[in-house]
Amino acid sequence: MDQRGSGHSTRLDCVTMPINITGSPQGNSFEISQVPACAHELEKKYGDLASFSITSAATDVATFISGFTNGLNTIVCGLNFGTLIVERLIHLSPPEVTGYVLDGFAGISGASRDKTLFYSSSDSTFGEVGDAFMALCAENKRPFFRTLALRTIIPPIVYRLNRCEPKDISVLKHFFKVSKAVQSKRGDDSAPVSPLLEYLVNYSEMWEKPTPSIAEMTSRVTDASISPALVYSDVPIYCAFSKEESAVCDKLSLGDYRGNGIIYEVDKYWNKSAKIPPQASVLLLSGKLDPVTPHKYAKSLMEALIGERKELVTFEYAAISALLPYPINEDKDSCGMKLLVSYVTNDGDLTLLDKSCVEEMPAFNMSPTDASLYFCLGTNDPYDGMHIKGLLPSILASIKS
Repeated sequence: MDQRGSGHSTRLDCVTMPINITGSPQGNSFEISQVPACAHELEKKYGDLASFSITSAATDVATFISGFTNGLNTIVCGLNFGTLIVERLIHLSPPEVTGYVLDGFAGISGASRDKTLFYSSSDSTFGEVGDAFMALCAENKRPFFRTLALRTIIPPIVYRLNRCEPKDISVLKHFFKVSKAVQSKRGDDSAPVSPLLEYLVNYSEMWEKPTPSIAEMTSRVTDASISPALVYSDVPIYCAFSKEESAVCDKLSLGDYRGNGIIYEVDKYWNKSAKIPPQASVLLLSGKLDPVTPHKYAKSLMEALIGERKELVTFEYAAISALLPYPINEDKDSCGMKLLVSYVTNDGDLTLLDKSCVEEMPAFNMSPTDASLYFCLGTNDPYDGMHIKGLLPSILASIKS
């Protein structure tokens, strides 16, 4: 299920402030001067925007389960942003649910501020995981990428960027053209999405308050060795949306318009430790190299959850999702998926959880496969090979097909 406002039914958007899906929230594609008109439009149409909150989404899930249950036990699973809804659902404690699975954790759980994942801090927390990855590389350890092949491409890319000889230029051009084509292909996905909804939830429930300054947000990027630089420039947008009265926002004077902002008040469940219902258990899956939902926040949730029926399964080198991309080998289901199957099969009984695949995770070979070399770099040697002429058009055509 997707959150209300995402677009499967009603899509939260503004006629007065259209936002390009490919431009947000990773870079605003609208003018901040349009925010007041959008705020007035939303206030007139919906009133209190808490109807699009995480709690409202969790209530939708609970209502759906209650109305359409088949009388058997129900297990709810959330990935990345979906973990926000699953954690909030634990607070609501629907009696039909006997198991909650969170693949990573992207929320605020009642932990102390220093153990809480804020959207506004994601540029720096990404950098912390990047540092951990680079440390593994320095130790010649064997980390995992989203697929087994792609992480092996990082060392030759960095090496060639640093060397920058003529033979490297054509290989690097190949890499960037292929990367752009892959990203464009993903951007064509027809799955409904509302950037405005993401802004609303992130600024209402996931932003540090009062907001950090622009200088602080910028330093979080420049001080990190690896950072996506996704949110450092969001401070003016946040101030315009939230109408926050703070030293930072007051200087910008972007919230000086009549009516409500594009924001809602957090409710009683926000930043409160959830109590595991007596009939239920909680399974957390987390990768130590997850830059989006870093492992330390899964540990914080584990500590904050009230109750004994909970377990955190950690993957040393997994990133983004333990369920999807990290198979024992590339031809089989992921270990995370096997854990989920075991959990569901045993009706959420953690004592019966089969974790054997965790111990079977293979050592990683940092040598790129021939297939990844041809596809990503257009060469047959990662560090010294010449670019193979005529290969790029066929690869780009295969991506588009």
